[in-house]
Amino acid sequence: MSLDILYRTLSEIFSEKNSPRSSIQVQRITLIFFSIQLLSQNFNFLWNPYLGMSYWKDYELFWVVVNYPCIDSLAAFVNALSQFLYLIMTMIALSYALIIFLATRIFYEKTLPDWLLKLLRFCISFTSEMYFIPTTIILILLFKYSTFEFTEIQEYASLPSSDILNYGFLGQVLSVVFILLHLGLSFLYEGCSYEIRHAKRRENLMAKSCPDVDLLVKVIYIINSFCFTNVQITYYWNYMLVATAMYVYCTYKFIYYLPYYSSYVNYLKVLVHFEALCVTVFFLIAYYFKNATIVLVLTVFMQPFIIIFIRYTIEYRMKIISNIKKQIKSNLIVFELAARAWIQSPDNASKLIKYMNHNYAVSKNQLIFVYQANYCSDILLNTALANIKISRAEFFNFKIIQNFQIYKCQKRLETENLKNSEGLKLCLFLLDYSKLKAQEKKFCRDLLSFYFKFFEKCSKMQTLKKALIKLYNSLESLKSSYIKILRNYPESKIIYEMYGSLLADILGESEVGKIYLNRSKSSSSKRKSLIKKLDIFSDKSACTMIVSGCGKSIGKLVYASSYLCNFLDIDQEDYTDYSLSDFIPELFSSDHNRYLLKFVENSLNQYLTWTGPLFLKNKDGFLIEGFVNSECIGHSAQVYFVSIIEPIDSRGREFALLGENNEILCHSRGFPFALGVASYMIKNEKLDNLITKIFADHLINNKLTIAQYYSFAYKRQMIVGLAIKDVCFFTVKVKVVYAINNDKEIAKVVKALNENSEYEISNIRLKDAQEEDIKTETDDQDDEFDSSKWFDTNKDQVLSPSRIGVCISEKLTHEKTYENSRIYMNQGTYNSITPYIVSANKLIFFIKVLSGLSVISLLISNTMVLSYFFTGISKLNDKTAYKIMGEAQFSIIKLAFFSKVLDMSNRIDFPINCDLTDYETLIVSLKNYESLIRKTKNQWSSCPTNNIIAHKILLIWNYNNQNIIEYDNLLDILTKTITNAELFITKYLNTKKNWDEELFYILYNSMRIADRNMQKACEEITYFHIKAIKELFSNVLILLFSSYSLYGITFIVLFAYVIRVNRRVPKIWLIMLSVSLERFKEVKNAVNGRLLNYHNQVKQEDDTNYTGVRDSLDYNHGPRYIMRIFVIFLVALGFYSVFFLVFCKEMQILLVLRYKIFSNILNQGTKLLEVGYYSTEIFSKKHGAGFIPNLTNFSAFSPEELMWENTLNELQDLRHEFDIYFLDGMIPDKTAKYVYAKNVGVSSQLTYGISSAFDNVIWDFYSLNEYIESLNITELKSFLNLTLEIAEMQRSVSEMNDELILESISKLILSVMFFVVGILTLQIALFYVFNYKFFTKEQEVLKGIDRVISMVSQNVVFSIKHAN
Repeated sequence: MSLDILYRTLSEIFSEKNSPRSSIQVQRITLIFFSIQLLSQNFNFLWNPYLGMSYWKDYELFWVVVNYPCIDSLAAFVNALSQFLYLIMTMIALSYALIIFLATRIFYEKTLPDWLLKLLRFCISFTSEMYFIPTTIILILLFKYSTFEFTEIQEYASLPSSDILNYGFLGQVLSVVFILLHLGLSFLYEGCSYEIRHAKRRENLMAKSCPDVDLLVKVIYIINSFCFTNVQITYYWNYMLVATAMYVYCTYKFIYYLPYYSSYVNYLKVLVHFEALCVTVFFLIAYYFKNATIVLVLTVFMQPFIIIFIRYTIEYRMKIISNIKKQIKSNLIVFELAARAWIQSPDNASKLIKYMNHNYAVSKNQLIFVYQANYCSDILLNTALANIKISRAEFFNFKIIQNFQIYKCQKRLETENLKNSEGLKLCLFLLDYSKLKAQEKKFCRDLLSFYFKFFEKCSKMQTLKKALIKLYNSLESLKSSYIKILRNYPESKIIYEMYGSLLADILGESEVGKIYLNRSKSSSSKRKSLIKKLDIFSDKSACTMIVSGCGKSIGKLVYASSYLCNFLDIDQEDYTDYSLSDFIPELFSSDHNRYLLKFVENSLNQYLTWTGPLFLKNKDGFLIEGFVNSECIGHSAQVYFVSIIEPIDSRGREFALLGENNEILCHSRGFPFALGVASYMIKNEKLDNLITKIFADHLINNKLTIAQYYSFAYKRQMIVGLAIKDVCFFTVKVKVVYAINNDKEIAKVVKALNENSEYEISNIRLKDAQEEDIKTETDDQDDEFDSSKWFDTNKDQVLSPSRIGVCISEKLTHEKTYENSRIYMNQGTYNSITPYIVSANKLIFFIKVLSGLSVISLLISNTMVLSYFFTGISKLNDKTAYKIMGEAQFSIIKLAFFSKVLDMSNRIDFPINCDLTDYETLIVSLKNYESLIRKTKNQWSSCPTNNIIAHKILLIWNYNNQNIIEYDNLLDILTKTITNAELFITKYLNTKKNWDEELFYILYNSMRIADRNMQKACEEITYFHIKAIKELFSNVLILLFSSYSLYGITFIVLFAYVIRVNRRVPKIWLIMLSVSLERFKEVKNAVNGRLLNYHNQVKQEDDTNYTGVRDSLDYNHGPRYIMRIFVIFLVALGFYSVFFLVFCKEMQILLVLRYKIFSNILNQGTKLLEVGYYSTEIFSKKHGAGFIPNLTNFSAFSPEELMWENTLNELQDLRHEFDIYFLDGMIPDKTAKYVYAKNVGVSSQLTYGISSAFDNVIWDFYSLNEYIESLNITELKSFLNLTLEIAEMQRSVSEMNDELILESISKLILSVMFFVVGILTLQIALFYVFNYKFFTKEQEVLKGIDRVISMVSQNVVFSIKHAN
C-alpha cells in the first residue's frame, strides 16, 4: 500500500466531519464520565486480592466495586472473562479487516458504506480510548496464563479458574499478535484522531496542539499493565514506587505542556493523573503501616484539597508562561503554548508568522506549517495563503502521525481553493497542459518509430510487438489524458481544438474530431463576452510560466508557454534548464531567489504586484519589456509562482538601463541601431560616447532631447528622441534611457520640450497594438516575410534574428504539408478488416479464459484431493481405539498378575511385591478404559472386532459349574472383571479368604479369554488400518489421474483454439503491412505537421526504405502459443508425479510403520508381562499354591507350562521383528538410542539399554523352567520386579516412539502443504506471466493493429485473400 492510500484511509476514518457535533455542555458531561472511568481503571493497578494489610478484607468490596469501570474486572465478577477476551479480539481483528477493506475501496476509487465506517470508528474508540487499559490487561493475561501453570487468575478478587485463559501455545501466539495489533491501532488512533485547529476549540473540547503527551501516557499505561500482571503481586512495594514515579511524570507533563486548547480538559487530565498519584501514595503508606483503613480515609477526605491544589497549579502555570519571543528556541509544544493567544487572534499576524519560521529553524518540527496554514485559513480567512504555508511541509517516511496532519490539512485546503482560486486552477491547468503536450509528442514519436521499425528488414516480430503495444498504450493514455483535462477544464478551447484536430488529422476519427473542433469555436465565441482575471484557458498566445517556489529548486522554470519561449528566445524543449534569474538583468538577479524564498516564508498575501512594466532579458542578454502579473500558489506539497507576461509594444522605441556614471548596463536588441551604432552589443559603453556631447548634456540636464545626426555606420541622416526615466525595480531605483524613432512619439517629445512638460512613455500591450493594427488595415495583408523587420515577423510571435530562418522554414513547410497532412478514413475498407481482428481477439480471449479456468480447475481438484488426502490421514492417524484396547489388555494382565501374587501371599509365605494402592489404581484405570471403549465403539463398527465388543459370542466359564457354557461380550467381561476385582480386594483386606470365585473370573475369563481376544482385536485393528491406508492411497492415485485427465482435455481444447487463432493472426499482420506500405508517407506528413503546428518541432524524420515486402518476418504464432500452454501442462504433470511418488509413498510408509512399530513395542511389554504371570503360575503350582488343582476336573485351558512357552516364543518373534525394523533404519534415532544405548537414572539391569535387559530376562525365562523348584521366593520377587519394570518401560518407549513417528508425519504433512502451496503459487505465477500477460499483450497487439489500420486505411483497395 502506498503512503497516499494510507493517508487517504486514515483521513476517511478520522475525518473532521466525525468530530463531536454535540453541544459543549454535553461534551463536558461526557468528559467527566470518561475521566471517572479512566481514574477507576488506574486504581485497578494499585491493589490485588493478596494484600497483607489489616482490615483489607473489610474494604476489599469497596475497591472491587470501584474497579468495575475497568470492565475486565466486571467481566471476571460475572464469569464472562473469556467472552470479554473474545469480544476484544473480535473488535481488534474487525478493525484491521475494515481498514484493509476501506484501503482497497479507496484504491479503486470507491467509498465504504457509512454504517461500516461508524462500526470501525466505534471498535477503534472502544479498544484504543475508552477501554485501552482493560484491553491491554486481558491480552497480557492471555499470554501469562497460557504460558505458566496457575490454578487461579490472581489479578481479580473473584479468583476465577486459570483454565479460562489457558490456550497453550496458541494462546501465546494470539496474545503477542493481538497485543502488537492493539498497540498499533491505539497509537494510530491517538495520533490521528485529534483536532489540531485552534479555531475549533469552541466546537471540540478535545482539540489539542499535538498528541505527544497522550502517546507518552499510553506507553506508561502499557508498562503499568505489564507490571500489574507480572510484578505487582510478588514485588508490591517496588512496583508501587515505580508506579508513583510514573504518575508523577504524567502529571508533570500535563501541567507543563497543557496540550489541550480547552482549560477544562487540561484540568480533567491533570486531575485524573494527580488523583492516581495521590491514591498510589496512600496505598504505599497503608502498606507500610499494614493498615487498609488508611487508604480509604485518605482517599475520601483528601479529595477537596486535591481538587483545589490542581486548580491553583494550572492557574500558576498559565501565569508563568513566558513571552512568545523568549520561547522561539523552545520545542514546538512549549512555543505553541506561549503563542496560543496570538494564534487565536488576527492581530500581530506578520510577527507571528516570522516567529513561527524562527521556531521551525530551531525545532525542525513540520507541525509548525500546519499551525501556520490553519491560522491563515481560519483566522486570516485566506485559504490560498494557507495552501502556500502548508505546501512548505515535507513528508518523512517514518513520521506517519505528523505526516497525516500535514496531509489532512493539505487536502482540506486544496478542496477549498479549487472552488475559489483562479490562480490554482490556472497553475494546475498549465501543469496538466504541459504533461499533455509531452504525452502527445511521445505518441507522435512512437507512431513514427513503429513504422520505421516495421519497415526495417532486420527487425524481429518481438520488437515490432513491443513497439506496437507501446504505441497502443501511448495512444490510450493520451486519449485518457485529453478526456480528463477536458473534464477538469471544460472552458478551455485550446484543448478542444488540439483534441479535435488529433482525432480528425491523426487518428482517422474525423466525425468525432469535428464535434470537438466545433465546440472549440463555440467556446471561443462565448468567451468573447466574458471577462476573467486569468484568460489563459482559451488563449494559446498567452505568455505564461510557472516557477518553482520550493527551497532547493526555487526559481527554476517548471513550465513556459511556447509564446513565452519565443519572447525569451529559448527553445521550448529546454526551458526546464533555466531559472527565472537567468532572465532578470544582472543588477537585480543576485538576490532574486532569496527574495522569492522570503516571500513564501513571510508574506501575508499570495500576489506579487508591480505598478508598471518590468524589464527582463532574453537568452542573448538583450532587454525586453512587459507587464507581469504573478501569484504564489501552493498545491500537493509544492509551491509555485504562476506568472503571466504581457509584452509591451516596443516598435519604434528602444531602451537601455544606465548605471551611476551613465554607462549602459543592459539594452534592447535595437538600441545600438537607434543610436546609429553599428555594433551588435554596446554593454558597458558610456552614453556620452555614443551621441554628440551637446545632445548628451541636454539629455542629462533635461532628461529629454531630440538628437539629429548623420550615421556613418548606416550612411543616412537619423532623428531620434531620447528620454531618461527613473524607475523602481523592487527596492532598487535605476535610470532607463529610451531611444524613440517613431514619428508619433517623436512629436510627443517635441511637444514636451516646447511646453517644458514631462514626457510620458506609452506602454501599450503588444497584443492590444496588434489588434489595433488589424482594425486600421485597409488592404489585404501580405504574407511574404520581410527580413528587414525583426520584431513584426509574425503577429503572434516576437522573434530574434536567430529565429528568422526557422520562421521561413515553418511558413514554407506549413504551406506545403499541412493542408495535405490529414488522413481520411475509408470506413468501408476498415469494416472489411474488423471481423478478422474481432474474431482473433475473441479467440485469444477464450484461450486466456480457458487457461485461467484450467488453473482454477487445478486449484479446485488439488484442494479436493488434498482435502480427501488429509481427511483420510487424520482418520488413520487416530489410533485412540487401538491404544485404549492395548492399555486395557495390559491393565488386565497386570491385574491378574497382582491378583495371583496376592493369592500366593495368602497360600504360602510369599512377600507381596505390589502396593495395594496400585491394585486399586488398576481398577480405576480399567473403569476408564471400559468407559472409553464404550464411547469409541463406533470406531469399531467397520472392523470385525466389533462382534466381540458388541455381541455375546465369547465363551466364558462359570466357577460353580464348569460344565455350563456361557457367552458374553468384551465390554461385559470388562465390567465383570472390575466387579470381581473390587470384591477380591475387599475380601483380601477384610477376611483374607473366600475369594476363589472372584479370582477364578480374573485369572481365567479375564486373563485368558479377555486377554486373548483383546490381543486378537488389536491385531485386527492393525490389519484393518493398514488395509485402509493402502485403499486411501489407491483412491488418491485415481483422483490424481482423473484430475490430470481433465487437465489434458483442457489442453486439447486450447490446442484447437490456438490452431484457429494461427489462421487469422498472420492475415491481420499482412493486411497491416499492405495498408501501411500504401499510406506511410501520408501518415508521416500528418504526424510531422502535427509536431510542427502544435509543438514547434521543425526537424523532420529521415525517410526509411519501406518499398519492399517483409518476406523474412515470421507471422506464425502457433508454436509460441502452444509452448506457453504446454509449460503449465508440464508443471501440473510434475506436481502430480512428485506428490504421489514422493510424498504419498513416504506418508504411506510412515503410517504403516506407526501402527506396526507401536503394536510391536506394546506387545513386547504385554507378552513379557504374560510370561511373568505364567512364571508365577508355574512357581505357585510347583510349591503347592496353584489355583487350578483346587478345582475338580477343570482342563478347559492349556497348561501353564505350554502357555508360558508359546508366549515366550511370540515374544522372541516380536524382538526379532523389532531388530529388523532397526536394521532397516525404520526406528527413530531417539527410540533406538533409548532401546539399544546406555541409559542413566534407571536400575542396574537397564543401564545398558532395554534391549540388553530384555535379552537377559528372556534368557532367564528359558532357564527358569530348569531350576524353578529350587528358586527361592526372594529371587522370584526380584525377577518379577525387573519384569514389571521392563514392561512399564516398554509402554513408555511405545508412547515416545509413537510421538516421534507422529512428529515425522506432521513434518511430512507440513512439507506437503509447503510443496502444494509452492507449486500452486508457481502455477498461478506461470499462468500470470506465461499466459495471462502474454495473451493480454497479444490482445493489445491486435488492438494496436486495429488502431494502426484505422489510421492509415484511406482509399486502399485490397482483399483478404490477397493479403493471405
